[in-house]
Amino acid sequence: MLGGTGQVGFELVRYLAPSATVVAPSRAELDLTDLAAVARTIAAHHPSLIYNAAAFTQVDVAEREPVEAYRLNAELPGAIGEAAAQADAAVVHFSSDYVFNGMSDVPYVETDDAVPLNVYGVTKLAGEEALRASGAASLVFRTSWVYGSRGSNFALTVRDRLAKGQVLRVVDDQHGAPTWSRAIARTSIQCAEQLGRDLDRWRTEGGVYHVSSAGETTWYGFAAALADIFQPHDGRSAIHPVTSSEYRSAARRPRNSLLNSERVSRVFGVRLPEWREQLGQVFGKNA
Repeated sequence: MLGGTGQVGFELVRYLAPSATVVAPSRAELDLTDLAAVARTIAAHHPSLIYNAAAFTQVDVAEREPVEAYRLNAELPGAIGEAAAQADAAVVHFSSDYVFNGMSDVPYVETDDAVPLNVYGVTKLAGEEALRASGAASLVFRTSWVYGSRGSNFALTVRDRLAKGQVLRVVDDQHGAPTWSRAIARTSIQCAEQLGRDLDRWRTEGGVYHVSSAGETTWYGFAAALADIFQPHDGRSAIHPVTSSEYRSAARRPRNSLLNSERVSRVFGVRLPEWREQLGQVFGKNA
């Protein structure tokens, strides 16, 4: 397990630890930018399955640190794939809705052309390609707008700023689906368990799958739903909608990054709940 302390990685360890031997070195124990060290670590442990939840996820920072983003998001998955192929291990890897440019008017399917708008999206797409080129048996899960009750994410930023009485300007013309990190982890485990240790099945039934909540909203709609939970009486008054052109950021974001998750449902029989239902599960109230 790489990236075991991140949002998705933490949930993966939580689910896997009771029934499997999980080796999840911290970044202090394993420098993920040292690809040779990563390969040695994989070879030493002889894994049957490798989860890669490590990533450079700061979208705006990636614009000014492209080398670092490329190392973690593109080169690392390729190195993992090569080591996995040598060890006869399968790989579960996580990618992003930001591999798309957002010009579609409907949710993206796995076979749609991926044309990223920003460095983060470019590096995540390069990671998918590097893993595929490695020859490793793999599942790649593209997901969107990841959040949870721990770590650093949009939902907790909204909660904390509301608690401080701050006003938030939130974009209302970018569409997507907030997706709970725990639901992503659980879905990826369910799919991997169905394939078991049969690498031939991994190669025929693996590949790219979209795993995102049902339904859709905007970042403003997401923030407003969060405000209804954290400050139900007057929280929405602190959330102000703006356009993408009014909210300047280093990285361009897709107008529409909705993902069609029908394939994972059809092949593996798993389906993620509607995003508001998930939100209520995460924070213990009805969103």
